[in-house]
Amino acid sequence: MVKYLNISSGNIANIILTILIIPVNIYCEEWVKIGVLGLFHPREVIVTSQTEIPLDVRLDNNEILFMGNNDLHVKYINGKIKIEIGGIGKDYMVSKYTASLNISAPSGFWDVAEFTITIPGKMTRKYSGKLDILRGDDELVLINQVPLERAVEIITFSEMKGKKNRQLLSAFSIVVRSFLKSGIEQHPNDPYDFCDNTHCQLYFGEMEAVYPSLLLEETRGMVLTYEDEIIPPFYCHSCGGHTASSRVVWGMDYPFIIPVNCPYCQESNENQWEAFLPLRQVETLAGSYIQGVAIEEDPASGVVKNVVFTNDGDVTTLRGDQLRIRIGSHLGWDKVLSNRYSIELVGDSLKFKGKGKGHCLGMCLYGSSALSEMGRNYAEILNYYFPNAIIKNTQN
Repeated sequence: MVKYLNISSGNIANIILTILIIPVNIYCEEWVKIGVLGLFHPREVIVTSQTEIPLDVRLDNNEILFMGNNDLHVKYINGKIKIEIGGIGKDYMVSKYTASLNISAPSGFWDVAEFTITIPGKMTRKYSGKLDILRGDDELVLINQVPLERAVEIITFSEMKGKKNRQLLSAFSIVVRSFLKSGIEQHPNDPYDFCDNTHCQLYFGEMEAVYPSLLLEETRGMVLTYEDEIIPPFYCHSCGGHTASSRVVWGMDYPFIIPVNCPYCQESNENQWEAFLPLRQVETLAGSYIQGVAIEEDPASGVVKNVVFTNDGDVTTLRGDQLRIRIGSHLGWDKVLSNRYSIELVGDSLKFKGKGKGHCLGMCLYGSSALSEMGRNYAEILNYYFPNAIIKNTQN
């Protein structure tokens, strides 16, 4: 029987929907919060349980609102959150990031929740663990909470989809775990730790029977450290032939990021690319008219350090990565693929020509794959790209 209690919306600053079913053996594990599906800017979602276990819906983990297996519909409409369960709904006037609506397995159930999130007309993706749904500025914010080790598996197989070499996957799982445990603040102003796209790490949820969890068992708990601190070991898809230092790319020093020669990614499909961008659009992003352009290249790595635009004696300087990010954010991430590029003024366009894909820092994934195929083990792969780092097991 559906039970739906009348709740005064005046007492609710915000609604967070949480789906949680936890087995007894993972209660003590470290959990991580990952913002999911934000690129779709969802204003409506449907949450569907993938098990026969009923959902226990509570307000702030206290008052029971509903128990059953019905789909949960959540909509953001004109400043209101509309919640529908079993055809019965209620509207709430809400603001951002406070009170919560919690959905879990009834007491005594040990199975982990598996559920799908559907954004009508766009996509459906499967997740496990716990789900929070919050109101953002003008959309719903979705947060998947999962045990850290499960997050490591999901991210590893999301980033390495199609890769099967055990040593490659093991090496990358250590990188992923280190990134999650390093304490790096990727989203200091958001109610989650990481997002599910390339700003942080790809996280596609519970993909259908891709790899067995035991594949990563050998390196479970292992992290990369520098001076006894867990580091965020950055990585890129392909570096284009040589990785760079963080000081060159970001203007900040991470001593564990050492530029290394990487001839292994020469066969990458992203090794050669070019793009023509309208001059007026780039001028808008640069904040200046452009009559001339010059590149300041890092001599050690060949990566762009600065881009200098000139206009009637005025000079505007942007870091190479800063320009790439601006172009990606406004014109599309398929334009300037890496921080290794040249720029030429051609009529009313700027011609970008480059190599590689990503920021060109840390571990080159294409190069790592080549090393694994050459017989290198996970420790040798990591030592190649992070020679100053030490592998440690946090479970010891």
